[in-house]
Parts: sequence; C-alpha cells; structure tokens
Amino acid sequence: MPKLPLAPMIDGLKVTLENFFREPSTIQYPEARRPEQPRERGFPVLRSFPDTGECRCVACGLCEVVCPGHCLEVTAQAEGGDRRVRILEEYILDASHCLLCGYCAAACPVEAVVMSDIQEVAGFSRRHMIFNLQQLMEMGQQFEPTYQSTKGAAEFRLPDPVTEEGRKLENKPATAAEVPVPVPGRGKA
Repeated sequence: MPKLPLAPMIDGLKVTLENFFREPSTIQYPEARRPEQPRERGFPVLRSFPDTGECRCVACGLCEVVCPGHCLEVTAQAEGGDRRVRILEEYILDASHCLLCGYCAAACPVEAVVMSDIQEVAGFSRRHMIFNLQQLMEMGQQFEPTYQSTKGAAEFRLPDPVTEEGRKLENKPATAAEVPVPVPGRGKA
C-alpha cells in the first residue's frame, strides 16, 4: 500500500497559515490611494500662457508624428498667406489609444504638451475618451502649478553642454581645441 505524500501538503499549509494571520496589504482604492512615484506619468495635457490664456501650441505636428499609438490629431488653419506661421485650429487626443509614453511631450519644441499626473480618466464609451483642445487646456491649467513647482521634472533633463556640468557629462575639457581628427591609414596627399 503506497504512502500518501504528506510533507508537501504540510509545507503548503504552513505557507497558507503564515499568510492567513498576516495583515492584508490591499489598498481600498477610491478611499485610500497608493503614493505617487516621482517619475510616474499621466495623460498629456496642453499648457497655455497664464496672461492671455492662449494655447502654447504652434501646430507643428511633431507630437502627432512621433505618437506610436496614433492617438493625436493636430489641425492647423488653412487660411493665411504665410506658410511659416501656423495657427492651431483643433487638437484631439484619443485617450483610449494613448500609451502614456511621453514621446509627444519630448518632441514638443515649445513645451506646449506636457505629461501630467492626471491618471484617472474614465468613460462609459469611446466617445467619452476623446478630448478636444479646450478640455486638454483645462486639464493643463489644473496641472500647471504642479508643473511649475517641479519645472517639468528638470532633474531628469540633460544639462546644457555649454555649462561646466554639461561639459563634464560629455567628457569635454573646458577649452576643447577644434582641430581635424587624423584618419588612420591615410597618408598626406
């Protein structure tokens, strides 16, 4: 008659009993929230000028081009004789496709698009997850004090190469001579 293997079962019960008397680590979400991490990203929002309230976006379309989720749509006004000046007409974010990657904020040349700490965006249908220019600017105005206090997470930006810290990061001496670098294997002609 074969013996029942009780040793593995006793080991499993030991683990069960240890966890049974441990305090639960579950967070009751709506009432209690976990602390935010410093590099945690939320949805992209649009910043505006504080004095005029106009959007900072220059409608260059770089954010739309780099977006891997294809969730941004930037439309500039067609009228106007000067093609160098683009005026933003429409800016649409489909939050249901947004990956929260931050490429749009990194590509923006005027820091009009920034990654906020707003993460609780929900809706009952897909059309509730589409945000237009005005909604994104309102979200940006809510986030602006946080952005100004952190200066856009300046501790994660690379220093300017002209400064001493930037030269140190690039391993350049303070007075680097700009001479042509000799190519090995080529003699003088």
